[in-house]
Amino acid sequence: MNNDHYHPSKIKPLVQIIVDTIKRNPEFLTNIDYLMAQLGTTIPGLTDPKKCINCDASMAEYIFNFSILDAFLLQAMAENVREKMSQGVPFTEANRIHVSSLKNTTSTVIDRKTIASKQGLIAKYMVDKKQVRGTWVITTAGWAALRGEPVQEWCRVWRGAILERSETKTSIPQIFSGYKSRNAMTGGRHMPTIQRYNKDEWVNIAGYHQGKIL
Repeated sequence: MNNDHYHPSKIKPLVQIIVDTIKRNPEFLTNIDYLMAQLGTTIPGLTDPKKCINCDASMAEYIFNFSILDAFLLQAMAENVREKMSQGVPFTEANRIHVSSLKNTTSTVIDRKTIASKQGLIAKYMVDKKQVRGTWVITTAGWAALRGEPVQEWCRVWRGAILERSETKTSIPQIFSGYKSRNAMTGGRHMPTIQRYNKDEWVNIAGYHQGKIL
C-alpha cells in the first residue's frame, strides 16, 4: 500500500467551473473582468482577497519596520556576547544566544526576534537543520547595524517569505538620536538603554572578521 496521501486540491473543480462558464458565454474570453464578476457569483471566496481560494490560507502581507525595539534587541544580544567573551568564551560560541534569557531587556523586545530575523539582523542557530531551542545568532548585517551602518527601513513579508525590502534606509544611531530629540525634556523611559549604546564598541567585537559569520 502506498503511504503517500495528499489532500485534494480545489484547482481542478475550479477549472471545470471556469470552462463551463466560458462555454455558456464565449464573450467572457475577451472580458476578464466580466468573467471574474460572473465567477464570483458561483465560486464562494473567489473575490475575497484575504484568503487563498485553493487552501483558505491567509493572503495577508506584513510590513516589518526597523524600530527602536529591534535596535534594543540587537544591543541586548550583543551585550550578552560581550559578557561571555569577557569570560573567555570564543566569539563564535558566544554569538549563540538564548534570547529568552537575555538580561537588561523586556519581553516586548524579545518578542521582536522573528521580525529582526526577517530583517536579516539575526538568525536561528541551526544544528542538523534544526534550530537549537531558543538560540539565535547575530548575523553580519546585525553586527553592521550595531556599528552604525545603514539598514533597510522596512521589509514586506508574505507567509514567511521576503517579497520586498525598502530602498530607504535608517540606522541605530539615527533612531536613537531621534528618540533623544523627542524626549529631551522628559528623558524618556528608554534613555538608560540608549545611553549604554556606543557604535564604536562593536567595531572589533569579533576580532579581525568583524562579526562576519553568516
